[in-house]
Amino acid sequence: MLCFRKIDPVQDGTQLYNFLQSQGNCQTLPYQPRFLQQDDFFNWLVNQLRGCYHDFFLIEDSASDCIKGFLLAFDYRPYDGNCQVTGYADCDINHLLLGQFVDFLFREYPLNKVFLETVDSQEVLIRAAEELGFIREAVLSAYKFISGDYQDMLILGLNPQKRREVSCHQIT
Repeated sequence: MLCFRKIDPVQDGTQLYNFLQSQGNCQTLPYQPRFLQQDDFFNWLVNQLRGCYHDFFLIEDSASDCIKGFLLAFDYRPYDGNCQVTGYADCDINHLLLGQFVDFLFREYPLNKVFLETVDSQEVLIRAAEELGFIREAVLSAYKFISGDYQDMLILGLNPQKRREVSCHQIT
């Protein structure tokens, strides 16, 4: 069973570093890190959590405690009430997990809109977002170079009034 929890950089830094390295998915993070060493990654992560990354949740397999992905909110702009989210999952993330995260953001922040930024190869995440009511607002062709290939970046938007109701348990 998949579950969410907020990241603890001290406890989770090594496992997240290994997950990102094994998946080749450092490129899916906003403000892409350029690091080779685990210590560099840890310092970078702590700095991002202090500044740019407002909420960083790990998706874990509760049976094995293995990281299966992440969702994070960044670039919260209180003046216009918008924030961006992104994520990656090497599992079948569903609209319930994404819905929990989005509901958390709408509860915690006075948001006008949430923008999901992802690459076109994250079809499961895109499908989950569209099931929640996210609308494709932009496509940036060949925007990200990931694992030796250029991928399109999709930007999907959701405001609270358009959020489709699904059965979601709250996260804290």
